[in-house]
Amino acid sequence: MLRKMTVVNYIPSQFGGWPGGAASKNITITRIIEDPVFKDSAASYFLQMCDFAAFTLLKRDRLRRS
Repeated sequence: MLRKMTVVNYIPSQFGGWPGGAASKNITITRIIEDPVFKDSAASYFLQMCDFAAFTLLKRDRLRRS
């Protein structure tokens, strides 16, 4: 999906049309951190790092409060 979106990524206008009259526009992506699809964190190192950071911050906050 990511490779496809670097070539074809048609975005419809929420206002009925883009400047120039087209109903949709091909806005390809150039940079993306992760696939734009929801997935389990077990399948993504990036999501695992986010989970780890959130868990660490939660534990740190609980230790400070006690």
